[in-house]
Amino acid sequence: MRISRLFQLLPLRKAENIEKATEILDQYAKSRPLPEPMGRGCGNWRVLLVEDCPDQQRLTCRFLKGHVAEVDLECNGDASVELVYRAIREKNRFDLIILDLYLLDSNGIEATIRIRDLDPAVPIIGITAHATEDIRKIWLASGCDHFLAKPFTKESLLALVEKASRKSTTVLKSSGESSICR
Repeated sequence: MRISRLFQLLPLRKAENIEKATEILDQYAKSRPLPEPMGRGCGNWRVLLVEDCPDQQRLTCRFLKGHVAEVDLECNGDASVELVYRAIREKNRFDLIILDLYLLDSNGIEATIRIRDLDPAVPIIGITAHATEDIRKIWLASGCDHFLAKPFTKESLLALVEKASRKSTTVLKSSGESSICR
């Protein structure tokens, strides 16, 4: 069974279906070879995940577990921009932001624009279930580095995280900093 079909077969709103989906995902993960280890730049990364669906938060965190050091969760755009601002002010910047398109109080495109004003270098991965070519173009034009359609696999998410780590490493090398992560 392909992982993307899992989300079409089980409505994830019911608790028993979430447990069943978790069980199927675990079986699927055990049957697949382990993904290649992430580049040195990801293992100690601090990631901000902006997602208003608790089930999607849990799933994405599960995918990231063991590949990044810390995942901070937020469910609305305005609060995520405030978190980025505070993190910069406290010199504890996020190394990656994963941002959903439709949020409780705003949308991911607006949040991306505001975050870019605060931190032009942070990699941003946009995720959405409404993946049209127009939305992808608008989001990338607003400052998003990568775009991922839901439902996505662990492998596809980690591949984009890896790309983001290479971009971040390049930015740091060009700025003269000696460490790999901010």
